Amino acid sequence: MSLDWDVSKCENSDELTAGDQWEFTQAMVFATIGVGIGAVTEANWQEFYARMKLGYYWNDAEITPDVVRRYIGMRTNVSFETRAKWLKRVMGSRLDEYVYQANRVKESL
Repeated sequence: MSLDWDVSKCENSDELTAGDQWEFTQAMVFATIGVGIGAVTEANWQEFYARMKLGYYWNDAEITPDVVRRYIGMRTNVSFETRAKWLKRVMGSRLDEYVYQANRVKESL
């Protein structure tokens, strides 16, 4: 399935698709998959931001609340994941990775 997106409803859509900002906008579009939220709205931008931070999708220098607010109006065809489902997916994946790493250390001893 393709990832369809639209930033034309963002207040500053011309800026978001121009120059150096275009690369960051593409990253924000793909971040919707990781955070499990397909649209940034006035009602959910805080949750979008928090999931990005908790999921380590960005380093601290790149993502701030103000940056995410600039994308209010962005929409993609990503389905919404409840917080519980998202936490289970993300934290479960992290736990699996740490168990895998621990097993590799054990095997090398």
